[in-house]
Amino acid sequence: MANHCEFPLKNNLQCLKKWSRLLFLCILSSLLGQQAFAQAEVSPVPQSLLDQLKKSKPDTSRIRILIEIGDDHLQFSQVPKPHLDSAMKFADRAIALSTLLHQTESVYEAYILKGYTYIRMNDFVNGQAYFMKAINHYHQTGAIAKEAETRASLGDLITPDSKTNDDMKIGYYRQAQSLYKKAGKQLEAIEVLKKIADVYLNQRNLPEAEKLLLQVVSEYKAANFKNLHYTYDLLAGVARLKANLRDQLYYRLLVIKSMETAKDSVHAMDFYGSLAGTYASLGMLKKAEFYYRKALQSNGSQFYYFYYFRFTTALTDNLIAQKRVGDALDVLQKAIKKQPPLNLQDKIFIDEAFGHCYQKLGQTKLAEYYYRHSVTLSDSAYLLKSINGGLHFSNIMNLVDLFIAEGDFKNASLYLKKTVPLPKERLSPISLANYELSLYQTDSASRNFETAIGHLKKYGRLKDSVYNIEQTKKVDELIYKSETEQKDRELVLQKGLVKQTVLVRNLVIGGLFMVLLLLAILYNRYRLKQRSNQLLQQQRNEIDDQNHSLQELNNKQNSLLTEKEWLLREIHHRVKNNLQTSISLLNMQSAHINNNEALSAIKDSQRRMFSMSLIHQRLYQSERMTLIDMQIYINELVVYLKESFTGRENIGMDVSIDPIDLDVAQALPLGLIINEAVTNSFKYAFPGNRKGLLKIILIEKFDKMISLVIQDNGIGFPLDEYNEHTSLGIKLMRGLADQVHGDFNLQSLPGTIISVKFSRNLLVG
Repeated sequence: MANHCEFPLKNNLQCLKKWSRLLFLCILSSLLGQQAFAQAEVSPVPQSLLDQLKKSKPDTSRIRILIEIGDDHLQFSQVPKPHLDSAMKFADRAIALSTLLHQTESVYEAYILKGYTYIRMNDFVNGQAYFMKAINHYHQTGAIAKEAETRASLGDLITPDSKTNDDMKIGYYRQAQSLYKKAGKQLEAIEVLKKIADVYLNQRNLPEAEKLLLQVVSEYKAANFKNLHYTYDLLAGVARLKANLRDQLYYRLLVIKSMETAKDSVHAMDFYGSLAGTYASLGMLKKAEFYYRKALQSNGSQFYYFYYFRFTTALTDNLIAQKRVGDALDVLQKAIKKQPPLNLQDKIFIDEAFGHCYQKLGQTKLAEYYYRHSVTLSDSAYLLKSINGGLHFSNIMNLVDLFIAEGDFKNASLYLKKTVPLPKERLSPISLANYELSLYQTDSASRNFETAIGHLKKYGRLKDSVYNIEQTKKVDELIYKSETEQKDRELVLQKGLVKQTVLVRNLVIGGLFMVLLLLAILYNRYRLKQRSNQLLQQQRNEIDDQNHSLQELNNKQNSLLTEKEWLLREIHHRVKNNLQTSISLLNMQSAHINNNEALSAIKDSQRRMFSMSLIHQRLYQSERMTLIDMQIYINELVVYLKESFTGRENIGMDVSIDPIDLDVAQALPLGLIINEAVTNSFKYAFPGNRKGLLKIILIEKFDKMISLVIQDNGIGFPLDEYNEHTSLGIKLMRGLADQVHGDFNLQSLPGTIISVKFSRNLLVG
């Protein structure tokens, strides 16, 4: 049996709601090349939950806690064996207690946890067996909805990497769909049907995937379900793989329309950017630019910084195609200033974009430098599986195209050979067409005319499949239809007015005699209407005056808000400068002190001041005046602390920070805690020239709890000193943890682990 997907389980079948999100996080972690240190070294179980277990009585509440603790051990994408063993232990304890108390339903909830743990251990056979125990129980007791949910959950756990696995996955989904319908859960049944379509899409069975997705849309509409944009997005993906630009544009427009109608901005960045890419493929550069900029403005979207450089560099390519290279360079430089690239993928995108700019400017040596650097990074990232084959292929082809343009067919052929082992199934027909054209050009230059002609034919077929006349005509019709919808509605209104005018004219002609008889009355009404209009005009003028006054007040308020923002920025700037001045004064003072303890105290004070000054520096440089990007802040703080301890190159640093924004009232205490913990490790954890590793992790769990962990593998911390509260640093860290209403914990393994868990939702005092 092939490997199977890994997702955490929570309280029986609630996992279904979490798995889709956690799957994306697992893929995202792989793309960014992040390590799984936190999963391997730090206990994922909150101390409060362990305390509840100690205080609980042997009843149903203890069963619930046992299952929850077992689930918490499976919360990460990569789970080490000790945590898997712990999860199994808690599942067995829950089964034993449930059996003792005759709590049948709890027994099967624990069976599901145990089955899921087996699957995380790559033992699908035993995992499936425990799932089937629960499924058979729900079937015998008539719990149709629970049986459906459990079958769908088991289907989610099967990796679609073989025909056998695909058939098994679809089988569980089909059973779940039938049971959901029987239980009257219509939306759940449709959702499972969409999952079946997704399996066919992964198989590249495009006709079957398209047929099922259209059925999903039809059934959603019949159920009056509004959020159709996710299904339309899958249909757009089918159209892309079929090289049908007309259908791709059609579904992308439906995605945007449905998303904006539902006011669902979670994936707005991805959806706007995908529509922009479709317009770019059609050569509609202005429209593509509009939607790329709209995507980059959607900073409320989920995983904004994951897509940030992808769409920034797409925008620069669009500007280059419009012969606006200066604007493209300006966009790149502003993007790097706003958000420095933090991983290999972002750096690859940036190098590639600079290469495009300089190639367009005719600076081929500079372009080649950036392209080569991009390919070097791409080689490493592809080996580490941090990027996919499509991105690696694109990077290599940049150099190939440059060499061909310069007539250097030898180097072009050399780099084309690097693309041979890369998978090309997911490449768009446009990319494949350009690839065949490059092969044709290099083979022609090498006088391999027979193979060159074969590549030229493939190029022609691929290009015709994308840009054939009939499809282009349909695309033009679709664009015309989209742009004229509003005009059509206006024409309908105008036709209604024309009909009304004809009717009035006929009535006037037919009733001329009555009009003459009632002329005096109509004239009197006319005079009344005039007076009413004069009164209405007077009231309208008064309203206009009031609106003008309100506008002036609004402008004044905006001016005051701007002034307030400037004052806040100036305050942060001055506070930062004052702290830097104090650091400098302390540095000057230390030059005249020979006492080592005094010098150490001064150095500690300087580090604490720097951690605070860095906060204020981030605030006055940021567009947001109250929130701190903890990724950037902690990385800058760690670099400073590392540099401040000269002669400690024997100590390595491993920093893993989630993209978390915190209020300054929470960020400042955390910075000081990190300063104290890192300083203590550098000073005391590794005596002499002993080598070691210091790790810092900041993660946000799904219950909105944030966890900060600082761990070293040094000689450890004397727990009797901790219990006596004799360390100033520990007292300071405990006090700072209290400021954010967090739980402070210190462990010695040997080595030292300092952790703080707190909620961003609590008011900070």
